Amino acid sequence: MAAGAASLAYLGGSIIFASPVQYVILTYGFRMGYFVMGSISVVLLGLCALAHPKPDSKEDTEEGHEEHHENHDFITGRKAFLAAVYVSYAASAMNYYFVEAEVMPIFKSALPTDSSVLVFGVPMCLLCNGSFRLIWGILSATRSASRSMGLAAAILAVTLNLWAIARGSAAAELLCAMISFSTACSMWPLMPVMLARNFSADVVGEVYALINTADVVASCLGAPATSALASVMGWPYTLHTVSVVPAVVCLLMCKAIPEDKHDE
Repeated sequence: MAAGAASLAYLGGSIIFASPVQYVILTYGFRMGYFVMGSISVVLLGLCALAHPKPDSKEDTEEGHEEHHENHDFITGRKAFLAAVYVSYAASAMNYYFVEAEVMPIFKSALPTDSSVLVFGVPMCLLCNGSFRLIWGILSATRSASRSMGLAAAILAVTLNLWAIARGSAAAELLCAMISFSTACSMWPLMPVMLARNFSADVVGEVYALINTADVVASCLGAPATSALASVMGWPYTLHTVSVVPAVVCLLMCKAIPEDKHDE
């Protein structure tokens, strides 16, 4: 639940700070915008550091060095598992960035210019995004996080194919978009839980930092590649093609990655 709440806070912060930051950028330029955002981040991180109790550190002791080497060996000894998680993270992030960036172009390509979906569709999708982050987080308290991600990926794969078929219907377009947003966001609250259950507290931070590098690949391929594909093939064929990505995630989560056990 904590992971879901933190993930929801990320979305809330994006909404709250979007207008002020846009104002600063339009008034003072990008340089000042980055300076303001960086300053806010530094202040917030500083306050969190002051409020958080200092952990007992053993890094400077001989025992601490031995423990560090043991943690490193433990991580490198699970290369196959890490590879599966890494690919799953990259593919899941691609799904999310694709859905988030391309929902409006998909709407515009099939709906008339006076359709109410063009006005209310994206806000409703963002509402689903925020609320389901919390729902997936709550679900992970009693269910396996990896299997929950597999379920979300399977639903997303089916929805993208249905979206490709039901082009032109405002209700169908909106429903498919809302389901896509509700399932694509599942990685943000569920992935940290899955890693925390598979790795000890001493190494999970290193593992999550490593997995996060997959975000670079996802950012490059998620929206730009699919947009280029759509310009050549059209959105129906693109949606069918992209549905392969969540199908791969579902397979990895259900077959390659062991089921994590939730806390009793």
